[in-house]
Amino acid sequence: MTDKAMRFNTGKMDLTYMLEFPKAFRLFCLICIGGEYKYGRGNFKAGGKPDLEYFKSLMRHIQDSYTAHAPGEAMPDWSEVFDDDSGIHSAGHAIWNLIAWVELNVPEDMLMRFDTMGEFYAHCEETAEKYRKQREQAALPEGGSDEAFMPPGMAIPRQRLAD
Repeated sequence: MTDKAMRFNTGKMDLTYMLEFPKAFRLFCLICIGGEYKYGRGNFKAGGKPDLEYFKSLMRHIQDSYTAHAPGEAMPDWSEVFDDDSGIHSAGHAIWNLIAWVELNVPEDMLMRFDTMGEFYAHCEETAEKYRKQREQAALPEGGSDEAFMPPGMAIPRQRLAD
């Protein structure tokens, strides 16, 4: 007999990463709740809608969110970010459309190119080591940043750092 319960979670996916994005998942849930009232829960699973419709809606809602938040412009009219029909931030609709498209189109065995979580973790370790070595070789000057290692367009604008 043991003093505590046994758990066998080694190599299993850690779903708590979702907790790192509470606003995004709250928006997603708000859209799901509204959709349940409007169409019935899980209505999207009935199919019959072309994939392009999900992409068009995704892009429209991203554009609605981005236009209202464009950096460097005067303070936006915050009412523009809310969807006219639902009253929820357009980003929530964009998130929902992407998640729905994934559910409808990406087979379970195509979620990653690795056969096991162990292989995936090993890949993550190798990638982290590669970037650690690149940082060391670059020997950033005192007060330098890692922006040189970021993909193009991903550098954080200086004015946003001060906020």
